Amino acid sequence: FEKENKLKGLLKKAMMYPIVLIIVAIIVMIVMLVAVLPGFMDTFADMDMDMPKYTLAVMSLSDFLITNWIPMVIVIAGVVIGVRIYGNTPMGKRMFGNLKLKAPVFGNLNTKTACSRFARTMSTLLAAGMSVVEALSITAKVIGNVVYEDALADTQEKVKGGQPLSSGIFPPMIVHMVGIGEETGSLEEMLDNVADYYDEEVTMATEQMAALLEPLVIVFLAVIVVAIIAAVYAPMMALYNGIG
Repeated sequence: FEKENKLKGLLKKAMMYPIVLIIVAIIVMIVMLVAVLPGFMDTFADMDMDMPKYTLAVMSLSDFLITNWIPMVIVIAGVVIGVRIYGNTPMGKRMFGNLKLKAPVFGNLNTKTACSRFARTMSTLLAAGMSVVEALSITAKVIGNVVYEDALADTQEKVKGGQPLSSGIFPPMIVHMVGIGEETGSLEEMLDNVADYYDEEVTMATEQMAALLEPLVIVFLAVIVVAIIAAVYAPMMALYNGIG
C-alpha cells in the first residue's frame, strides 16, 4: 500500500499542471467563442461589410455553442455515463483494459505499473508462506486490469498442471527473472528486484510523460487562441485594405 500510494501521489503531482492547462484551454476557448467573438462580430456587422469565409466559419461555431449548449451538456453527460456503464461490463472491461495498455504515452506507463504491482504483490504473498497458485489467484484480483487478470488465471491453471510460473503478456525480463528465481530457489528475491526496477521505471515514465504533455498542452492552448484571434483580425484587415 505504501508503494502504491507513493506511485499514485507521484502520478497526481505530475499530471496536475497538464490538467490545469487543459481546463484553462477549454475555458478560454468557450469564453472567446461565446463572449468575446460575438461582440467584435456585431461591430463588423454594423459596418455592413463582407466577412471572410474563415471568420464566418468560426462565427457559425460560436452561434452553435451559444444556441445548443444545453443539448451538448446533456449529450456529453450521457456519453460519459454510457461509457462508465459499458466499462463495468465484462466486454467493456476487456476493451478498456486493452486500450490502457496500447494507448500512446499512457500505455507504456500502465504496463510498467502493472508489472510493478504484479512483482511486488507476488513477492509479498510468497514471503508470507502462500503457495504460487494461491498467490497468483490473489494477485490477479488486485493487479487492476482484466487483461492481466485473465493472463494470470491462465498461468494459474498451467502452474497447477506442473508448468513453471510464466506469462507471455508480461515483458520478457519478468519472464526470464521469474524463471531464474524458480531455478535457483530465490523467486521472492527476484520478484523484489523486478518490483524495485519497475518502480523506478514508473517514476521515470511518469516524469517523462509530464514533461511531454506540458508543452503539448501549451501549444494546443496557443493554437486555439491564435485561431480565434485570426477570426477577429481577418475582417479588420479586410476593412483596413478597403479604407486603403
